[in-house]
Amino acid sequence: MVAAPLVRPHTEQPRPLSPVLPESAPTTSASSPLALPLTPSVLSAHGTALANRARSVWVERAMCGPGSVKLSDWARYLQGFREQESLDLEVHFDFAVAPSVALHIARVVFGASLDVHRATGLRVPPPAVYVHRDLVTLRSYSCLPSNAVAFYDGAIHVPDPSKDEGLEIEIRRSVVHEYTHHALFSAGIREPIWFQEGLAMHVALEPWRNFDITPPGLDMRDMVTGFPHTAPPKLSERFYGQAYQMLELLQSLCGPQPDCDNRQLVKALVEGAPAATFFEDMIAARAPRSQVSPLELWRMYFGGLRPAQ
Repeated sequence: MVAAPLVRPHTEQPRPLSPVLPESAPTTSASSPLALPLTPSVLSAHGTALANRARSVWVERAMCGPGSVKLSDWARYLQGFREQESLDLEVHFDFAVAPSVALHIARVVFGASLDVHRATGLRVPPPAVYVHRDLVTLRSYSCLPSNAVAFYDGAIHVPDPSKDEGLEIEIRRSVVHEYTHHALFSAGIREPIWFQEGLAMHVALEPWRNFDITPPGLDMRDMVTGFPHTAPPKLSERFYGQAYQMLELLQSLCGPQPDCDNRQLVKALVEGAPAATFFEDMIAARAPRSQVSPLELWRMYFGGLRPAQ
């Protein structure tokens, strides 16, 4: 998930798939079993910076729905984390998380950086990493979607996976996904959003889960600038499914062409290729002898897929 933060040159405001309303969530109750008694009640300079970063990213990217989270609570919660340097990574972890787990996550992130470099050609400074005590707590303080186990808001956030083998597998895949966002944003690539999400899913080797891809698909303008994070589940599912297939079409057009891969696409965006027409432009570049227009080629490809049942 583009929550996964994130600054990039951009002159237009993003067009979210669902409206962003002002935050209005109540603070976490001190009597709540999820309340952290060691969390400072006053924001430090570090906590204020955390809140400002979250505000610029969460609001800008429409990551959070109305009333879903209060940024001051999030910042107070995070500033209570411990910190250590591991593998040249800045790792912050909840006091309930063992240092050995923090080191393990640092290794996972380091491995993800290698995977992303191979896939994109980008080598960027690593983000900070926050290891939360568990998935329930992470979701209670943030607006992590129910189908996600990690997110990126300039830092990568994951829960402690030490007590759940299944969660460990999901976190490894999610860290690669979020690190892909980090690499793209660090290189100045914000849009198109379909490329952000499609590439992250492909690099993370996320299985295609028969998303609803019934033709004719979503409007291409929404695929360029829309954010699926707060959209209704069905709409979000269609967005991700279409993004995955858009990149798959571009990959299928490479054939035996040398240096025709995802790194070529990343390089084009770094060099200033326009996000609004990037999909059509890359189809034209990779299928110069096509007898139909780029979008017609896409419609033919997309229409040939098996509709969701």
